[in-house]
Amino acid sequence: MKTAMILVTTAALLGGCAFDLGYGWGTDLDAPVEAVEAPPMVRIAPHPGKYLLVLRDEALATRVLPSDYDCNAEAVTLDLREAFDLSIRRVVAPTVEAYEIGAEMLDPAALRAGGYAGQIVVTADPPVADLSFERRFWFDRKHFAEISHHASTARIDLSAVIHVQYASGKVVETRVAAERRYRNPDGWQLACENAVLALSTVATDGLSGFMREFAGRMVGLSRGDEHWLPSTQGGPASPLAAILRDRTFDLHSIKGDPRPTVDYFDGNWRFVRLEGRCAKVGRWSVKRDFSGEALCIEVPGAAKNCYRVGGTPDLPAYHALTGDDERPLTAAWRARAGNAEDFRLDEDRCFDPLPY
Repeated sequence: MKTAMILVTTAALLGGCAFDLGYGWGTDLDAPVEAVEAPPMVRIAPHPGKYLLVLRDEALATRVLPSDYDCNAEAVTLDLREAFDLSIRRVVAPTVEAYEIGAEMLDPAALRAGGYAGQIVVTADPPVADLSFERRFWFDRKHFAEISHHASTARIDLSAVIHVQYASGKVVETRVAAERRYRNPDGWQLACENAVLALSTVATDGLSGFMREFAGRMVGLSRGDEHWLPSTQGGPASPLAAILRDRTFDLHSIKGDPRPTVDYFDGNWRFVRLEGRCAKVGRWSVKRDFSGEALCIEVPGAAKNCYRVGGTPDLPAYHALTGDDERPLTAAWRARAGNAEDFRLDEDRCFDPLPY
């Protein structure tokens, strides 16, 4: 009987560390997010007139599933809508003479009838958020009082498309995005508490980074900033974006690199590149200057690269922006619709090596 009691007590202690017995399956925890202040902006005259501000934030309420049993709550709810809306208003306020909140976009005639100089429409993409844990099962000085190492790492990727339509009918568009990671070290907190704090911290940091980028775009709007492209209400009026969006391209290197390369261009401007056995997740964008459009690719850990795209719409080729060599760097030998390789868009992934 004494042995059984010892076993039960030991199991309970181990379970308390590894499974956070204060929570149960089916429970949702909330990660609170506070609105951020508008970042310091270069002093410019605000855009004259009154603007209608339309916020489409429905996608910003999400549930983040913990990657392991360390936190045994079913999900952590991350609702960014209230903080996002208030933060957007704080950024818009100093950049326009006046603004009002609207529920829906108006056509140019309705804008003029309402006395608006234009409208700013912010459409948030679904955020990509993930939460992982680190676990170690040995005793050392640091973890003498802990069976499990509960440090957690949270990541968030926020993005939104910004349309600005003037009462004259002209429309320009830009995409704003920010990605942040945060590792919350282990301590005396239980794993679920650690996870909630990690998500709250990374969401606030991501929101702050997003607003800094958004503020810069609003300031640049009156200066012909290259990040703003002529647009229609249905999407960017960019021939290059239309060619690449939501397609997968199998590429080969003109210089003879033997590794297979596959590029996928997501409809929400996320990008995946598979080189060899590793797929890296990043972003793609189109920039426009006096020489035309260029494809820009950003992958974490690498410098931003921009290319002039030639070839044909079915088989595009990437050329260097500068230099005299007319040969492309890489060229597509096959194009497929959609996410043909079923790439994950939330994390990098290396596939198992071939068994030969």
